[in-house]
Amino acid sequence: MQIAVIQDGGVDWSYSQGTDPFGNTFTNDTQLDIASATKSFTSALVWQAIDAGLIDPDAPLAPLSAVPSFAYAGQITVRELLAHRTGLTNYRDTPQYTGAAAANLVVTPEQAVTWSGLAPLAFPPGSQAGYSSVNYLVLGFVLEDATHQSFDDLLAKLLTDAGLSDAQILPSEIGLPEFSTAGLQISAHQLAQWGIQLLDRNVAMLSPTALSTLTTPDANGLSAGEEAYCPCQTVGGGTTFDSYGYQGSVSAFQYEPSSKVSAAIQVGDSLWDPADRDQAVLDLLQRLREILLAG
Repeated sequence: MQIAVIQDGGVDWSYSQGTDPFGNTFTNDTQLDIASATKSFTSALVWQAIDAGLIDPDAPLAPLSAVPSFAYAGQITVRELLAHRTGLTNYRDTPQYTGAAAANLVVTPEQAVTWSGLAPLAFPPGSQAGYSSVNYLVLGFVLEDATHQSFDDLLAKLLTDAGLSDAQILPSEIGLPEFSTAGLQISAHQLAQWGIQLLDRNVAMLSPTALSTLTTPDANGLSAGEEAYCPCQTVGGGTTFDSYGYQGSVSAFQYEPSSKVSAAIQVGDSLWDPADRDQAVLDLLQRLREILLAG
């Protein structure tokens, strides 16, 4: 595992131990695919494009150049995609993926979105939240159409601006489309740096409205681009969360704005297996902040 805790202008601490499933020794510089935590970079790029007037977050999507057969374009919006409120079926839950072929074939972003577009919506768009990686694959194509640049080029510039230019952008692989929903390979220290760069220093130069939207989650802890974490308080029917970030298959990071502390953890195999590991990681992130604030 790797752990990193950064307080802007103060503490910058990293720790690593053990080996990965292939027997490689973990160091503080070991880079892992942060999987769905990549979505926090995608959401920053989307809000940049919204601020620039290239994307209307509340207009029905135009047809996607990369997947013109995608039938739900005119029924969903970018804001709904960002907040996982479209009802799109995740590509892993489609018959095409669960069939034998997906276990042996490279799954491209185009294939994943096509498969999702053939499945019925889980609920009417905007009516509720339901996490689906396809939402962010669609956002990658929306960005490419709006900016006339490849998603990888957009991401590479954001990484350079954030001081993370040595991060690796992974291509699609067997069973994994990567692209704008996963596939960014960085260390826990770099992931903690990202929390500082995005939510403290605003390296993406997002507008106040965009930053506020990123840190205004619904009662389930999902905002239009980030995930929110407890400790939290519910007052008058509204929930106030203490920190913001994202989790992936092996990675989790959180930024706590009142103390300006960013913390990240990466494990060598799975954040979710065994079933109680996810909560143990969240508890450790909270404890690390408490230790730092206690001096």
